[in-house]
Amino acid sequence: MRGLRFFLLTASLQITLGLTAGKAADDKPSLEDLIATIPQVVTGDAGINGAEQQLARELQGFGPTSVRRLVGLLDSDNEKVRTFAGYVVSGLHGLTESDLDALIEARKRGDGWIPRAIARIGTPRAIAFLIDDIRSKPQAHTQVTSALVMVGEKALPALAAFFGDQAPISDELSQTTGSIFADMGAKAKPAVPLLLEFSTNKKLPMPNRLGAVAALGAIGLGAAEAVPKLRELAKSEPASFSDAVDQAILGIGTPDAAEILAARLRAAPMDGRRDAILILRDIAALKENGRGAGPLVARILDGESWDDRVCAARTLGYISYSPASADLKRMITSKEDWRLVYTATESLGRLKDSSAVPDLRLLAKDHWSPVVRKAALKAINVIQGNEVYESRWHPSNFPFEYFEYENLGYASSEEAKKESAKNRFIAEAGRLSPAEVDRITYAIEIVGFDEKGRHVTKREARPDCALHFGNGVLIGGDRGEWGGELVYRDEKGVSQVLVAKNTHALHRMPFGVVATIGLAHLSMNSGYIYLVTAEPGGAPLAKPWKTLPGAPMRSGILENGDLFVACYGGDVLITPAGEFRRVE
Repeated sequence: MRGLRFFLLTASLQITLGLTAGKAADDKPSLEDLIATIPQVVTGDAGINGAEQQLARELQGFGPTSVRRLVGLLDSDNEKVRTFAGYVVSGLHGLTESDLDALIEARKRGDGWIPRAIARIGTPRAIAFLIDDIRSKPQAHTQVTSALVMVGEKALPALAAFFGDQAPISDELSQTTGSIFADMGAKAKPAVPLLLEFSTNKKLPMPNRLGAVAALGAIGLGAAEAVPKLRELAKSEPASFSDAVDQAILGIGTPDAAEILAARLRAAPMDGRRDAILILRDIAALKENGRGAGPLVARILDGESWDDRVCAARTLGYISYSPASADLKRMITSKEDWRLVYTATESLGRLKDSSAVPDLRLLAKDHWSPVVRKAALKAINVIQGNEVYESRWHPSNFPFEYFEYENLGYASSEEAKKESAKNRFIAEAGRLSPAEVDRITYAIEIVGFDEKGRHVTKREARPDCALHFGNGVLIGGDRGEWGGELVYRDEKGVSQVLVAKNTHALHRMPFGVVATIGLAHLSMNSGYIYLVTAEPGGAPLAKPWKTLPGAPMRSGILENGDLFVACYGGDVLITPAGEFRRVE
């Protein structure tokens, strides 16, 4: 119904614009003709639909000559007309100080579009009103903050002055002001001396000083001149102030930030948890200014955690750490982790290492993954100056760019199920039947976080798959976003968690038992094959063996003995000899 109404309104508007008051279709409607259509076109629904946008553009096209008439509509008896007029006026050129009183009254009545119109006037009184508006109702990313960003440099002294008050600033106002500086970016550089003055003034309340420090960080590289003074100041301040300075330096993004992040990286556990991975991401976001952390990042390439290695390879390219070229060329020979090959390949391209071209050509020809083959060709072209790496993300969304490799070739479940269903699997020896699996329960711990901190809940779980192994049984659990695990239960009923990750299926191959492991949820999509072997004495040991194109979804042994694994990202075959290849 809404779609039909929109169509009728649009059609009505098109007719109105073409034939108003008996005019010929090629005559342009007058301002009054268009204003007369507002009650029929405007729906009053939240937001502005296509027909309303079209009418607004037509009205704004009259420019300064329409100002008085359109501003007058802000006082209409019809609420829909008033609101729509506010939207039109917010994008109207030609507003002057003489229109300010009407705009202020409209804003006081609650018109949300008006702040941008006031910003267009840009006089001291207009700016003072916007400053008072944000002070009375601080909230980030609104029409008011957008208006102050429009005002630009002229608003900076009043915004910075919030932190110079003798009364403590509220968290809401501090964060809102910081968001305005962040949106201005380098254009907020003129505010740096004033913010630095407030951050060093020990007579001001601590919340104000800390807010000024955070605002400097929000400005980014435009506040680089403040870093030496902030670092010196932090030496004589309490730990909370020193922490705030570190965060500001990270926001500013000078080479000093690489030093802070390197220290954090040294202290982080290198076991694939997000701690180290997020630090590597933040180092990468510094681009060339993160180069100081290069030696430490390069050492992670030979670490035990597969996930850490992948992110280290990715980070080295972003920070242009050329001494790592030889190590990255070693990484592209990996037979276990296609993600490592992919990220190392792209980093060699970013480093423009021409010596890597012969190896990249072989990779583009022979690697099993089409994603890697494509990346190798791209890297060669970048090295030879025929292409560049361009991001499709806004700089503020760098995390999405950095982790983009996690969703390469992501396939929908319906597409993947339809394709993989063509394969017929044979019965596998040693697998427990669904009825036997359903009789098994085992204890799990679910870790959660709330306002009271970390808490652990113990409960019984049922497995999704099970396979006889030695004198016991391997159990796989996959609860989606709620977690999963690979567990071994011995003949005495004692359980041991081998892998604390979602386990989808278990299969016995000639070279050992494999577990398909991984999760596809929201932006996350990762898949692994773990190889389970028996240590001396019969105790099982599970280690990552290969990475999959994505999270596993369906798997089984084919008549020829190959293991077929359908993933969110493509299908793969594993031969009885352990060879790994993509199903094209």
